[in-house]
Amino acid sequence: MEIRRWQTTLIIAVIALTLYNILPTLFYYAKPLKQPIDAKMAEAIIERIEDRVGQLHTDAAQWLKSYCDLIGTKPREVVQESDGRFALQFSSASEANQIKEKLPRAGALISFAPSQLWVDPSFGDEKCVVVHERLGAKLTDQTLQFTTNTASSELFRKVIWARASEIASLLTQEPCTVDSDTYTLGKKNDHFFRLSVNWDQRNITLSVKPGTDLNAQAFIDTLANLRFVCNEVVNQEGTVFKIPFDTHPDTTGYLVLDLEKWAASEQRRLIHSLKADWRPTHFDLSSMPIVSPTDYEALTST
Repeated sequence: MEIRRWQTTLIIAVIALTLYNILPTLFYYAKPLKQPIDAKMAEAIIERIEDRVGQLHTDAAQWLKSYCDLIGTKPREVVQESDGRFALQFSSASEANQIKEKLPRAGALISFAPSQLWVDPSFGDEKCVVVHERLGAKLTDQTLQFTTNTASSELFRKVIWARASEIASLLTQEPCTVDSDTYTLGKKNDHFFRLSVNWDQRNITLSVKPGTDLNAQAFIDTLANLRFVCNEVVNQEGTVFKIPFDTHPDTTGYLVLDLEKWAASEQRRLIHSLKADWRPTHFDLSSMPIVSPTDYEALTST
């Protein structure tokens, strides 16, 4: 059967289009997917994460300008504050009231939850609308860090000791700080007398008190709390219970989010917002100082 020229052209076009669509997949799987992530690759990942988070703030400012155009309001300026807020200045109170009325519903309908926007009625004035982004503060330097999962890494030791502190706090029902390889629970727990960090076997070990009934409901509840509250995997070996450092056997490192630095950044953002824009009308509130927890402790101790 004779093949016409247009049919040949069509076949070649289909083959070319198929190759064009599958080439990205071929290139992706040609990469060494089992290659461990080293410090250089981790730094590149951290940089991409920070860029994406920063882009969300930029997108929020553009979204606000576009929304104002959509409903027919013209803000004189849209200012992004250092604490992540947006201040929309209008020429008239009617335009500001229109934004205050309509923006909360529109901002809540943004599909990506961290990018959702809400109006803070406590701040601003009749011609100024203050908008917050659910994402909060930006990622700053050293908020995300890479560490290898070896005992020689100081950051990795801090991560493991933090997990051990959380476990000890749950078992004793009081704040505990584990900063060494052995922590004695003593009489603070009815079932376990010691928590140990074993770097060679790569686990946190809980030693059971002699005479403890491992089938007792109270003991089972304690293990269930460790799994549920601390989100840890607990393996039993006789009368010893071990919590592995890693649940994946090929883990070589971690990207660590420093929650203390993140919380401190959010705290500074909140205090700055309150001091700059909160205008309470009640006398007791207007005379109340705005301080951080550290400053409050200093005030109560004097």
